[in-house]
Amino acid sequence: MEHEDSRTTTVVFQQLQPYTDEISDWSKVVIAYEPVWAIGTNKVATTEQAQEVHPAIHSWLSKDRASYTNKPMGGPYKLR
Repeated sequence: MEHEDSRTTTVVFQQLQPYTDEISDWSKVVIAYEPVWAIGTNKVATTEQAQEVHPAIHSWLSKDRASYTNKPMGGPYKLR
């Protein structure tokens, strides 16, 4: 799995790349991240895993796009 190989951000960027030149109005874009490996399983992303992706997406997007793009974090979290 990508998260076990520390490739999460690389895979997320590869998934987003095809859309970057196609979107003209980034104020209408919401980027939601939920780990595929956590969907429908008893596995829960740690806070650290979830928080790693948000700033990575923010910095990956160009500065002008990032300020207009919403990036909610989804999925189950376990409070400790």
